[in-house]
Amino acid sequence: MKKLCSAVFVIVLLIAPPLLGSEQKLGKGVTIKTATPVKALLAEPEKYLGKEVMIEGEIAQVCQMQGCWVMVKDASSAEPIMVKVDDGVIVFPKEGAGRRISAQGKLEKVSDEAQKEAGSTSPYRIKGTGAVLK
Repeated sequence: MKKLCSAVFVIVLLIAPPLLGSEQKLGKGVTIKTATPVKALLAEPEKYLGKEVMIEGEIAQVCQMQGCWVMVKDASSAEPIMVKVDDGVIVFPKEGAGRRISAQGKLEKVSDEAQKEAGSTSPYRIKGTGAVLK
């Protein structure tokens, strides 16, 4: 019995790390294969406006009310871009800051009021449909 318990314990130790570090799919996930740099989106927004894009980067900030948006920063830009989702459709983990993310959605322009309310410096955001947290 002792050997069986030891064997089970070893198997759990071998299986647990990959499960703990696994990716977390949110919403529809990500289907676009190539990421668009945040700097490119913000430098030439007209080129991407209304188009489906995918970004990859680090979560700089998460909505602490409902988990309905994240600010994502990548190596190409000092300025993050907001990924906003419909309330309750996707809920980003409130403790997600610092995690890697791939997010997909349409680039849109927001009103000055919405921009100020979100505390964003950019009038552009991604209306997210899916994401993968790493």
